[in-house]
Amino acid sequence: MKTALVYSEKHKLHNDASHPENAERVEAILKAVKDIPLIHLNARKANKDEILKVHSDEYYEYLSKPAFEVIGELTRFNPEVYSGDTYFTDATFEAALYSAGSVLTAIDVIAEGKASNAFALSRPPGHHAEKEEAKGFCFFNNIAIAARYAQSKGFKKVFILDFDAHHGNGTQHIFYEDGSVFYCSTHQWPLYPGTGKADETGEGKGKGFTLNLPLKAGTGSKEYLKLMQEKIISAIDNFKPDIIFVSAGFDAHKDDPLGGLNLDEQCYGKITEMLKKAAEKRCNGKIIFSLEGGYNIKALTRSALEALKELSL
Repeated sequence: MKTALVYSEKHKLHNDASHPENAERVEAILKAVKDIPLIHLNARKANKDEILKVHSDEYYEYLSKPAFEVIGELTRFNPEVYSGDTYFTDATFEAALYSAGSVLTAIDVIAEGKASNAFALSRPPGHHAEKEEAKGFCFFNNIAIAARYAQSKGFKKVFILDFDAHHGNGTQHIFYEDGSVFYCSTHQWPLYPGTGKADETGEGKGKGFTLNLPLKAGTGSKEYLKLMQEKIISAIDNFKPDIIFVSAGFDAHKDDPLGGLNLDEQCYGKITEMLKKAAEKRCNGKIIFSLEGGYNIKALTRSALEALKELSL
């Protein structure tokens, strides 16, 4: 197996060291993976046409505007792009384009046979981003953009597993009426953003292609791995995808400050092992991880390391 690790130095353009979603998250992972046999690749920049497969032109233009505007002697956030606790700088737009581009780069190398699987260190993250709204630390929905791009490359049926502690509202809404993309989410309930109830299963042509598996606070590794085998792997087998994407948020770790689940880092290695076997069975091993949450740096690093070790075997 050849595993590509894709990232861009541009991620550091979007940074607030006092915020839980900061540049140290990716930098710590990069330092920890030196002994793992990986293909290190620089991410390309996503272009406007690729972004517009998911987001509106109006939203793209909003994000491209300066984060700050000067009115007389006052400087304030541009209200068109500022969104609650989702901080924004004048360089965030550029960083977000490279973040989306990291997953697209991963698709390219897999489509070209240069790697068997990949992990994109996409930052800022993406799964909370709606078609026309930045929220939950996210601007462009990286995994959704990647799914559409993969379909343009011939991977018609896409399975997305989102194991972040927080439900991926944006990803669900984007594909809620689309039967070509199966969205499966495990997440703590109740917790931000408040979506992801078990009875949210899709509509129209997408009916039955959304699977939400809300978890009680305190759910541990043993319970999670049982759920993987009984619900998630069987969903993959039934859907028969051409490629699998993982919204890899590691904030379900027991030490994460923004969640209340109780997984350990070894659990992420076992999750990856199970997903990799499912991918080998159904889609020739084609699986791509895209970084989402994870806000305890040590726990995030150890968890991502377990996943990468398993991918590279």
